[in-house]
Amino acid sequence: MNSERIEHSQLWRRRAIIAMAISMTTGIDALLAWQVRGPIANGSTDFLAFYTAGQFVSQGNGIGLFTRSPFVSAPFTHAPYEALLFVPLAHFSYPVAAWVWCVLNIIIANLCVFLLLPCFPRVSKRPELAFLAVGMFLPVLVAEFNGQDSLLTLLMLVLCFKALSSHKTALAGCALACACFKPPLAIPMLLLIVATSKRPWVFLRGFIATSCILLLISAKAVGWGGLVQYFRFLRAYAAGPDQYHVYDMPNLRGFITWLFASHIGETILQGALATLSFFALILVIWIVRREDLEFQSQHYALFVTATILVAFHEYSYDLVLLVLPILIIWNSAGSQSSRGNRWMRLAPLVLIIGSVAASLKPPIYTCAIVLLFVLLCWTLSTSRLHSRPHQAAVVA
Repeated sequence: MNSERIEHSQLWRRRAIIAMAISMTTGIDALLAWQVRGPIANGSTDFLAFYTAGQFVSQGNGIGLFTRSPFVSAPFTHAPYEALLFVPLAHFSYPVAAWVWCVLNIIIANLCVFLLLPCFPRVSKRPELAFLAVGMFLPVLVAEFNGQDSLLTLLMLVLCFKALSSHKTALAGCALACACFKPPLAIPMLLLIVATSKRPWVFLRGFIATSCILLLISAKAVGWGGLVQYFRFLRAYAAGPDQYHVYDMPNLRGFITWLFASHIGETILQGALATLSFFALILVIWIVRREDLEFQSQHYALFVTATILVAFHEYSYDLVLLVLPILIIWNSAGSQSSRGNRWMRLAPLVLIIGSVAASLKPPIYTCAIVLLFVLLCWTLSTSRLHSRPHQAAVVA
């Protein structure tokens, strides 16, 4: 009886600590919201593009999303089906819609932690720290108050991870297909998962089926002519770097441009970027395939890290995807007492604290992501070497 009371009290104590952690992060969010209430309410954040997209679709003028005109105040560069998510918000005034979206982003961030906790036994021992770490991670705060949809991408990748962890490969493909409203982030993940999966056709079956459904939904939203206009718009947008800020990208593209743009030509720069990205993806595929193991969480951490590095188009708010590697490393570091794991234990802390650089000078933060990429590659390679004597001893 006493043991049951102790367990009951510990359960309620744990729930109270989690509630306090969520309340603390919510308090920080509220304080920041008060500081940036002006830009949120007057349309100075990225949410204006999504709100405009919702208005166009709700008025039956979806094709107008992808035409350059003075009536389109902010360009919408994502897949058309995403615009349908913002149709309900378009019926509110802009300030109300912006605040509703901000609150929804905060809910999505906490939901991602809730979904991941059952997958990580070590992290779930101190769940309040997980909520604090994610809630105070600067890219998460930027995404929340800049009105971005990066946390939706994180949610889709979390669902994909949980499906792969549960050996529901087709469902994982469905989840990743839903993240295709940001193709630069979804396509590298698709390539890495398919190239290393034990059941690539099952994954592709779920991905292709969901993609076809989303294509029909997009056609319903903007019409088939709107879809053609969308692809033309993307091609023109990608061909004109003056329309976006490459120097603000925390990836290989931003880093190489920041270092060498004033010294070498554009053609050589793009060639060097394509070569580095190609070899990074090949290295990841080689490391994971040579292990010849079933899906592991560290594989997914490496996939996400590589995706962030090679993505053609991303900004500091897209670094919310690092939440997955941070929690995966936190959960797995310490399982082996090697020098690499000692460094890996520091990686989440460095990524969280150093994320200030992601807003001040994004290409510099790329150095931290590259180091994380190298550590993950090294850890996976050395873990295979360390497992060989153990496997030989078991066989003997």
